[in-house]
Amino acid sequence: MKPSAVFGLGVGHMASFATAGSFRRAVDSDGFQLYGYGAGVGGLTLFYAGGTAYIGDYTRINNPDAAPVIFTASSGYLLGSPNATAFSNSSDVPTWSGALAIPAVSSSSRAVVFSNSTTDNSSIITDSFTSYGAYIFVSGDDGSMESLWYTVPSDIRGVYALQWNHTGENDNSTISLTLKKTPPSKNPFH
Repeated sequence: MKPSAVFGLGVGHMASFATAGSFRRAVDSDGFQLYGYGAGVGGLTLFYAGGTAYIGDYTRINNPDAAPVIFTASSGYLLGSPNATAFSNSSDVPTWSGALAIPAVSSSSRAVVFSNSTTDNSSIITDSFTSYGAYIFVSGDDGSMESLWYTVPSDIRGVYALQWNHTGENDNSTISLTLKKTPPSKNPFH
């Protein structure tokens, strides 16, 4: 199941771009990180903790698997693994890997997660990612490019849960995002 037509338009909800740079046609095997940009969120790093995607400072989470993610892309998939360069001791590097997954339209969850399988099931979508320049989108069935990324603050300062498709819900704690391969011009934690 792929996302249906565009859910809404607005800042961060870009929809009608050419599919140049699509992961479906190209392989990005060099590896790259993703960063979230939104109101008050200036280029925070996407990281993994316990199978869930977050943005912010991974060192603030008390989880031995928490790590910034290095992605490779191919055929619509974003395959992630720990960024080993973030660790001073190679024995501290976690060993997980997984495909980035957004919730299906029918899912009650909004959490962006990592799946051990690249096969879509009824609750997640793993094979519809595309890019336009440095921006990361999800391809709709009609060829549209959807950006329905948002975050909600966690209980930990500087850490936000990455989520998808928050349209229609009124919650002042959410922040619409764009996901980009471009790091911030300076470190937001210093």
